[in-house]
Amino acid sequence: MSETIGDDCGNGPRDQEPRSASQGSPKERCQLLLVGDCMLGRLVNEVLETAPPEYPWGDTLPILHRADWRLSNLECVISDRGTPWSASPKAFHFRSRAKNIAVLEAARMNAVSLANNHVLDYGYDAMFEMLRILDRAGIIYTGAGANLAQASRLATADVHGCKIGLIALTDNEPGWEAGTDWPGVFYVPTDLTDIRVKRLLDTIRAYNRVADYLIVSAHWGSNLGYVPPKEHVAFAHALVDAGADLVFGHSSHVFRGIEVYKDRQSCTARGTSWTIMQSTRLSATINHLFIY
Repeated sequence: MSETIGDDCGNGPRDQEPRSASQGSPKERCQLLLVGDCMLGRLVNEVLETAPPEYPWGDTLPILHRADWRLSNLECVISDRGTPWSASPKAFHFRSRAKNIAVLEAARMNAVSLANNHVLDYGYDAMFEMLRILDRAGIIYTGAGANLAQASRLATADVHGCKIGLIALTDNEPGWEAGTDWPGVFYVPTDLTDIRVKRLLDTIRAYNRVADYLIVSAHWGSNLGYVPPKEHVAFAHALVDAGADLVFGHSSHVFRGIEVYKDRQSCTARGTSWTIMQSTRLSATINHLFIY
């Protein structure tokens, strides 16, 4: 089940049960582990023909298993269907066999962000098969779907008595933008004057009332570069001002740092870091562990 705030055009509230996964009983400390771009295609896919599903995680597996809840940006499509995207120029196409959902299961991954520039690398049939595969595995997701309402929905999980909320967006591949009646990704440019940003901020305000702790996953900007673009910082601040507790940025393939803004965190690009923060909205301490 999933909660959708707003109609298919992103206007006004619409009530629905939240997509959720219950996990454990209340406790005072909750550790969230965030993994950046997880790419299981190309050579990794070939290696997984013979290697066990635990192999890609190497010696990080015990760290993953110690966390209370795990989130990753899934930077490929997991499917046996489709052909490489050809409707527009694209240099790289990442697909991993359907059986390789076992890699995410080996890490005990709880949630994935699908708003990125590779979820449609093998077309819509492959993406839809992946959504079914994730559902069967019990891994919650958001950021892509059959229409804008599904792509922008709130995914939730009850983690030791804390209701974690997740929304995912990207400013990559504008041609993949989901609409009222067509599939795609939750595309939002980082231009604060864009009407889609206003709708996003309104959505975050509504989701803030549903979740105890709201994570916004943003697959934004270009690869590389160790300094976060100024527009990303301003955009992240706007997300926090609207009600996000954590902005989880990725796409650059390098670590760009962590900012604490109004007692909330902004991770401008995926990387390796250990940090502890006290959320102003929770009595429990939220620990974050980032893996790069």
